[in-house]
Amino acid sequence: METFTPSLDWGDDLITSLLWVAKAWASAAVCTWVILALIARYTTWGKQFWRISGGYFKGRQSIPVWTLLGVLLASVMIDVRLGVLFSYQSNDREIGGLRVCSSRDRGCVRPGPPAEERALTELSAAGIALTVLGDVRGARPGRVQSRNRATVFA
Repeated sequence: METFTPSLDWGDDLITSLLWVAKAWASAAVCTWVILALIARYTTWGKQFWRISGGYFKGRQSIPVWTLLGVLLASVMIDVRLGVLFSYQSNDREIGGLRVCSSRDRGCVRPGPPAEERALTELSAAGIALTVLGDVRGARPGRVQSRNRATVFA
C-alpha cells in the first residue's frame, strides 16, 4: 500500500493563507467601493442615502467607521479561507481514513469532527458579533429624530 500524502503542505500554508487573505481583502475592498460609488452616483436611493448619511463616512471622525468596515471584510475573508482549508483537511482525513478502514476491516471506528471544525463555527459567530457591534454602536436612544419632531428611538 502506498503512503498517504496530504493535498496541502501544511507547514508552508500560513504564509500562503496570509497572502491569499490580503489579496482577497484588497480586491473585495476595491470592488465594493467602486460598486457603492456607482450606486451612490447613479441611483435615486444611492443619492438619497449619500445626502443623508454621507457625512458619517467623511473626514477625520470617519476613521473608526472605515476601520470597522475593513475589519469586518477581513473577518469574512479569513472565514472563507478557513472554510477552504478545513475542506482540504476534511478530505485528507476522509481519504486517510478510507485507506486505514478497508472493507475487510469490520472493527474500524471513524473519529468525529475535529476541534478545528468547531473553531470555524466559533469564528463565524465572532464575525456575526462584530457585525452586530458595528450596527449597535451608532444607535443610541434619543439621538435619532425624524423631521416631524417624532423621536424614533424614545
